[in-house]
Amino acid sequence: MSRHDTAPGASAAIGAALYRLATRAARRLPRDMSLTSAATLATLDRTGPRRITDLAAVEGVTQPAMTTLVRVLEESGLVERRGDASDKRVTLVCLTQAGAS
Repeated sequence: MSRHDTAPGASAAIGAALYRLATRAARRLPRDMSLTSAATLATLDRTGPRRITDLAAVEGVTQPAMTTLVRVLEESGLVERRGDASDKRVTLVCLTQAGAS
């Protein structure tokens, strides 16, 4: 008997628990914020300022979609764009104080 055979319902129980956790987390989001917006803010909080192309790759969306999302987040005061001190050609997306909270 393998280790996987000892708890055949364990994967289903773990999956159900993760689903409930994700559902609760999504319900706590502001009604006007998408999961992608929340995930992008969390990525910026976790990793610091990023290029739009990097954010798009991490979040699994296209670069034009991320550009639009960043514009909306910027208009909401949650992020801002700043120049990269090490490369003046690069613009980084940074969390604002409101975005961090």
